[in-house]
Amino acid sequence: MQKMLKNLAILLMFVSVGVLVTSCNKSTKNGIEYIPFQKTKDGRWGMISPDGKVLFEEEFEERPTVVRDGRFFVETKDGFWRMYEATEKPKQIGPDYASVSPFYNGRAVVAEKNKPVSIIDTEGKTVKLLDKIEGKTVLEVTKFYDGYALFLTTDKLFGVINTSGKCIIKPQYAFMAYAGDDKFFAFDKNIKELDEESKYKAQLLNSSGKVIYEFAGDKYKSLGLYHHDLGATMTYGKMEVSVKRSGKEVWGIIDSKGEYIVKPSEKYEFISEIHGDKFIYKNDDKFGLANMKGETLIRAKYNSLEYMSDNILLAEEKDGEEYKSKLIDEKDNQIGNDSYLACWSFDDFDGKHTFVKVSDNEWSIIDKKGKELKGLPDMVNVTFYHGYKSIESDYVDMSKVISALNITNQSVLDINFNMSVQQIFSVLNKERGESLEPENYSDRDVLNVYEDVEGVSYRLEIDFPEKIAKRTYKTEYYYGYGYQVPAGYTWNNVKPIIFGIRFSQSGKLKGKTRSVFDALADKFKSMGTVVKQGDNAIIFNLKDGISALVYIGSSELYGSVYAVWGKFKAENIDFDGFNSLDSDETVTEE
Repeated sequence: MQKMLKNLAILLMFVSVGVLVTSCNKSTKNGIEYIPFQKTKDGRWGMISPDGKVLFEEEFEERPTVVRDGRFFVETKDGFWRMYEATEKPKQIGPDYASVSPFYNGRAVVAEKNKPVSIIDTEGKTVKLLDKIEGKTVLEVTKFYDGYALFLTTDKLFGVINTSGKCIIKPQYAFMAYAGDDKFFAFDKNIKELDEESKYKAQLLNSSGKVIYEFAGDKYKSLGLYHHDLGATMTYGKMEVSVKRSGKEVWGIIDSKGEYIVKPSEKYEFISEIHGDKFIYKNDDKFGLANMKGETLIRAKYNSLEYMSDNILLAEEKDGEEYKSKLIDEKDNQIGNDSYLACWSFDDFDGKHTFVKVSDNEWSIIDKKGKELKGLPDMVNVTFYHGYKSIESDYVDMSKVISALNITNQSVLDINFNMSVQQIFSVLNKERGESLEPENYSDRDVLNVYEDVEGVSYRLEIDFPEKIAKRTYKTEYYYGYGYQVPAGYTWNNVKPIIFGIRFSQSGKLKGKTRSVFDALADKFKSMGTVVKQGDNAIIFNLKDGISALVYIGSSELYGSVYAVWGKFKAENIDFDGFNSLDSDETVTEE
């Protein structure tokens, strides 16, 4: 469901325009109440609290999420989610969901099957339906971070809501991320792409949308990237930044007004985390600890260093051929006597305990002194899965999707059967930035274009009667003899003969195979006459000698719905082959 934009060096890290990514919340409020665990390998899941109390054992075959606000979710075998009350005998609450986020102060962002995104309470009741915000159709909404959620509209604009669903920052930005401390980073809606060369300006907004400060894109090489999550963060009113100096990237720290608290220095190859008046830095590929005065508290000697709570850090170092981690304080004194393969932050739980991985098949719980709790059950595996960080609307209006494709008997989108290859690529390049180099297509007679409309992904296939491009040659003479040598590539003089559309049963179309098939069938029925019809395939005759086939793929293609049309004869189609499904396959509508 997620497609992203690029560049770690930039303030935001979205893997596409369709995905919302926000920074990690370091607060201990609304902490995790129970963690799923397995007593045996491949066993069923139970729940245990951070102080070692077992709520239930070996109950769920599928992995649950952690418990927040007395609720957790379990994914079903068919890919949907159910909410349960965290009791000794868990009881399902509410309907099945297509996607879910963790609860925050009694509110969670979810999408019910075949419905838009909504906010629910712990009883599964809808607090706010988020189908439209400020008159715009909502495509996606993040989970709550400190009481805020970002949302993305179908016209690719970002805004912010609170836990009641009230819009506090209107959808008018090309990119946004929660920056921490009730602030947000935002980019102007006219920005199409971020890269290191962009002369963009990133605005820092408060929770009312007022601009606090503008970061010029050419002033910093990178803005802070908190290592627990994707997205820039401003923690404790401070943020890590880097600049180029003598060909090297060096790091410092600024406040919310852009003033330097710690000036960029060659001592700091990277600043990975700010914690109060201290920060973790990297020098010569090792990590250490310093304060805002620039004084070194722990020299750079660890492979990694990370805060687990106030005055408690997890330090990783190499022990022979293995890497092991230990807890230390800010004076580099070890806490407890043990080392661990993994450790989670105390602040993620009750602030007093955390989970540690003792060996490959053993987890345990310790307190802040490094002491292991007694009387714990066997824990060969635990999970800290919360659910999705971003919730996509599960509602699909297929008639609107198909209408946007502008299908006729002669065309799809802005491409028709009378266009040359150059004209087709001109359309694709104008709208989608497709490559125009013929050498990339000299071995292909099919052009595939992957797109999305109304939040639904599809594949457009354009078939040609021969190769799209060909190699050209020129004559060169050696000792009086002429030789044909490669001179480059050029487009062939060919036009498309078949168009095809494929919708896969994934993302928003999961469980909607029949709806997609029926919508495509209705479209082609409006354009021509039915030649032959079955449960899973229909053949059509259209105008101008064009035939069409709409069908549901079988075997490994099962669940995908196809529409193909062009200059082929309907009577030559193996209808029975297209209309049959394997004996163990059925098409059902969720």
